[in-house]
Amino acid sequence: MSGPSQVLSGWVALDGPVARTALLCWYAFVVSVCFLLAFAPYLLFERLVGWQPSHLAIWLGAVSLAPAGPATCGLLGAMRVLVGDREYPGRPVRQFVGAVRAGARRLRPWWWAVPAAALFLGYDAVLYRDAVPSAPAFVAVVGVLITVLLVGVTVVAGGDAGADAGTVADADADAAAGGTAGLRSAAHATLSSFLRRPLVPLAWLALLVGAVLLTRLPVVGPSLVLFAPAGWAGAVDVVNRAWGFPAPSPRVPAGPVPGDRADAESERAR
Repeated sequence: MSGPSQVLSGWVALDGPVARTALLCWYAFVVSVCFLLAFAPYLLFERLVGWQPSHLAIWLGAVSLAPAGPATCGLLGAMRVLVGDREYPGRPVRQFVGAVRAGARRLRPWWWAVPAAALFLGYDAVLYRDAVPSAPAFVAVVGVLITVLLVGVTVVAGGDAGADAGTVADADADAAAGGTAGLRSAAHATLSSFLRRPLVPLAWLALLVGAVLLTRLPVVGPSLVLFAPAGWAGAVDVVNRAWGFPAPSPRVPAGPVPGDRADAESERAR
């Protein structure tokens, strides 16, 4: 009896597998709730106003989507820590907010681009859906492309596994110098990484579709909504690490010049 009791004690101990799994589930739950709370303005807009053929409604809908960029950055950043450490990092709310603060300088122009794109798509979807039959399909395709680009820019700016340090540093410097330069640098780094790893954004979309389908399941679907965002972000980070995304740019790294090293050794000998 001592053998099974010891095994059971090890499983239910404070540092055992059951406790660690519970902490990981708690971390994913809190991060997902933080992400969903960021979309509270949009849910309030959908409940009270909705997308109507009026300028006020379209502008309110676009403004309500302004937290989408920071929320995506916080979600991916918080789950990147969990996947990288492979253990409970603690303080999930602080991890989420810290990821948003860390990406604010480099990603702020992209965060403002999200409501601007929503404004453009809102006018297309609301004002031209009856006159142009293909308007809803156009809005859906462009919305998916913007979502993929936003995730890609967030991953590249976050310096994920396999990131080119020079590219991230250049994007950081450009963002500090000016918003337009930061936008160009981040877009160039993201698109070049997409060209070298074209299956990665397709995997993101497949994971997103899978997460949405899981929330549609009967009985358990509403409960999975509180875990699906963190699960999707964690799966995205696993895919990025497995495929080495963002792909390093093919350039020669800067290194010391042989002559400089010889001069330094001669000075040291003197």
